Amino acid sequence: DVYMEIPTSDGYFFDFGTVHEGHLPPGNFEFCWCRRAGSLANCSHPDHWTYVGSLNVMCPSGYYNFEEECTICWWPWDVPNSRRDACTTDVNRVVGVVTMFIFTTLGAWLILCQLELQKRKGFWLVGRRIRIEDISPEGEDDERKLVLTTLGQHHLRNGSRFPLTFYGTNHFLLDNYTHRALVLDRFRLEISTENGEFFVADASGGHMLLSIPGTFWYTHLFQVFPVMLLILLLWLIGIAAVSFGDPPLLFAVIMACIQLSLAIMGRLYVWKRLQYRSPLDWRLQQYNAMLTEKNPTPVACQRGAMRAVTAFQLFDLYDFFQAFIKGRNMYYIDPNLVRPLTKRYRLSFAERAGPSQVDYFISHWWGTPFMNFCESVKRHAIHMSHSEDEGQWKKIAYWICTFSNNQYRVKEELGVTHQESSFYMALHSNRCKGTAMIMDEEASLLKRSWCLFELLQTVRKTQSEAARAAESGSLPKSPRFAGMFFCTKTGVLNYGHATVELAMKIGENIKNLSLENATATSQEDKDMINRLVLEEMGSYDKINHILRDNLAEALRRCQEEVDLNFETLFKDLKGEVRLDVTKSL
Repeated sequence: DVYMEIPTSDGYFFDFGTVHEGHLPPGNFEFCWCRRAGSLANCSHPDHWTYVGSLNVMCPSGYYNFEEECTICWWPWDVPNSRRDACTTDVNRVVGVVTMFIFTTLGAWLILCQLELQKRKGFWLVGRRIRIEDISPEGEDDERKLVLTTLGQHHLRNGSRFPLTFYGTNHFLLDNYTHRALVLDRFRLEISTENGEFFVADASGGHMLLSIPGTFWYTHLFQVFPVMLLILLLWLIGIAAVSFGDPPLLFAVIMACIQLSLAIMGRLYVWKRLQYRSPLDWRLQQYNAMLTEKNPTPVACQRGAMRAVTAFQLFDLYDFFQAFIKGRNMYYIDPNLVRPLTKRYRLSFAERAGPSQVDYFISHWWGTPFMNFCESVKRHAIHMSHSEDEGQWKKIAYWICTFSNNQYRVKEELGVTHQESSFYMALHSNRCKGTAMIMDEEASLLKRSWCLFELLQTVRKTQSEAARAAESGSLPKSPRFAGMFFCTKTGVLNYGHATVELAMKIGENIKNLSLENATATSQEDKDMINRLVLEEMGSYDKINHILRDNLAEALRRCQEEVDLNFETLFKDLKGEVRLDVTKSL
């Protein structure tokens, strides 16, 4: 407020009272007076005014005169000039606004980079997803650990421990449970159960998923500075840089929208960059192209005997992915190879690659290393084709559940009754010549209930073939169904083509084995198979006895083969000795 009292040249004072913005708008004013003297003076006409003085009404600090109203400068980097009648650019404020814009935008971008939208029964906001390149056990005995290798740096603090989940690995022990992780280095983490225990799993894809709080705390810049503290620091610097005043609301909204848009664009760019394919992805793409070239229009075919794969197709898959398979088993083959290769058509691998009619049914345990599995099949195929020529033995077709069943319709493959299952239909078909049982030295195959089911059906079919031959009154030289073959990575026990050490270990393990103790993932399956054994065999003792008789016969053949080989070797050695003695004389 200003109290206006203006002296005149002749000693008088003109008192205009208190002047403030409520009375006068901002601007320049001239003060004049007019003495009323009857009708001679017209104070409403400027010609009768006498100039007394002038007044400049200025806006308060931080405001400027805009059309006779005091208002703040619209652009946050502008300040009122000294007369407060216009705005001018302030360099310090420009620096502050630019600093605020950059730092708060970076903070928003970092926040968005830590969050993901996951589609799982709707969209859910979750923490960071990190691509997996490989999960596999490392070390031996008590020092074994399950190691996860990420596709690129994971940016997690070295040595930190935290809970995490998985999805997309297609491994039932990974995707269905919460685990704990220990960061080993920039690319590797040790995975354990919630209780910190070691378990076995294999995968070459999918994502590891952190919780939202865990994401902000355990994610570190250069594995040193927590990203949460970095975000807070960026925002504090950005806010402090513009502490000189509040911008107009409309400007603040527009600025926030621009910043959010830039942060989202930056997040999308990062997301796109992180969609690069893993080495296995590229390999799968190449193999898919090869399958399409060989079988461009795969179609579904009848379940059972029509869905076998040839030894050529089996070894073609193994050779192509050998660098990834390593010592892994079917628990790796199915989710990481079979399912990705059949996902587009949702068929079995046999239908995708081109199915064949079954020659032999394979009974196997999924935990057998795939390289040993393939070697056992090779030994069997060579013997049955009577040729080591790949063009011959690779023609033999095998029904293998991993490749012959449609993994997207497992319930349909199992059927309502056991006689409707694809296992039963393939083994009992007229095309099937025998059951190749893939054995390891622990006889792990016979500890699984479904393998027991396959053994039972092999026994039943063998008995049916024998009864049919007895009724006809003549025994065929080569029966249509040859029964069970004990196949190992060193040869077929039935023909004495396995190492003595391996044959003895299998015999020792089966000697005290009771098939009644076989286990299954589903208790319902185990109960069904137990009931079938009792219905068809009367007791477990009978099927145990049949198994041991067949194995004993196979081991006898091994003994005979070994004795024959040693006898031949001794004869050759004695002949050479005699020859050397004759020459010396």
